Amino acid sequence: MSLNVFHEALHPKKNLPYLNILYTLALLKTKTLIQNLIKQKVLNMVAAIITLAAIGFKSQAQVAALPFTASLDSFYEITGTTVDALYADDVVYQNIPIGFDFYLGGTLHDKMSINTNGYIELDSTGTSTFINIMNGSQNNLVAPFAADLQNKSSNASLQYLTVGTAPNRVCYIQWLHYSYFAGQGDINFQIRLYESSNCISFVYGANTLVQNPLQTQIGLRGTTNLDFVVLGDTSCNWASAYPYPTITTYFPVSFSCNMPSGFAFNFGSCINKGTANFGFITGKVFDDTNGNGTLDSAEAGIKNQLVNITPGNYYVSTNATGSYSFFFVDSTITYSLTVAPITYWNQTNIPNVITCQPSTQACSGLNFGFK
Repeated sequence: MSLNVFHEALHPKKNLPYLNILYTLALLKTKTLIQNLIKQKVLNMVAAIITLAAIGFKSQAQVAALPFTASLDSFYEITGTTVDALYADDVVYQNIPIGFDFYLGGTLHDKMSINTNGYIELDSTGTSTFINIMNGSQNNLVAPFAADLQNKSSNASLQYLTVGTAPNRVCYIQWLHYSYFAGQGDINFQIRLYESSNCISFVYGANTLVQNPLQTQIGLRGTTNLDFVVLGDTSCNWASAYPYPTITTYFPVSFSCNMPSGFAFNFGSCINKGTANFGFITGKVFDDTNGNGTLDSAEAGIKNQLVNITPGNYYVSTNATGSYSFFFVDSTITYSLTVAPITYWNQTNIPNVITCQPSTQACSGLNFGFK
């Protein structure tokens, strides 16, 4: 378009259509520019929110929120730096290097204090106590067997060792052939701290426990006595342990409440450390009086019903309340559960076959209804 034609197009009386076209194009361009600016501003705001959320998550993360599992591992003795001596009792060894940066409950640590009483404090200047350990004045506690312990045997030792290369190093802290105060028992266990994943594992060796042991606690504590994971067990079965709501909980250990060598408790993201987590699949076979396929509070269980679990073709029977429980030893397997049909009854839960993969989903409350 020549300059004269352009001028002519701008004349409102002669060529109003041209003017309308140019005006519309200008509006479209302005609208696109504004949309792009708004879009970019929104993206910047989203990025800022994500960044702040990530920072806030790390700073506000809590020990109490850490995932907990039990597993079978291998207890193998380490040969590292020995910190204790024969007859060491209520002694804390301070300013020990972890060997890498380790996060507990959102706080960063690279030093620890190791205590003869079965725990470490992620602090370079930790203190010692032998009673009410989890509920005392100390914070950032990692306690696989917190009790009044001592080095009372000639073959006993308290050692630490960091192995591997960044970013996959592991720090071991090991109590070997320790005893309860006064020389009772033969107690062996380790803490394993994993770099990057911040997984914490308590791995137990072959232990000779005593019938009436001194108060023993197992768990973690964060920056206050309100942030904790303390394990308990009412069934005298270490595999049934779970976090209790009170920090003063003691773990039942005795002749009859022992654990196999290699038994482990894991806290945090411990999926890739080479163990098969185990636990229980639980549920109920019930009289679905309203036929909705869901267990309601007033609906009774049905006893003596067989539930089949595959792979492995295992069978468990429901108890007097209609409940069943299956102990699995590999959380990486997808299990399929079916229930034997009941004559003249119809199964109401859908699907009839229930599947469960313990490492990725909850495996409790897997109920079968009949009407």
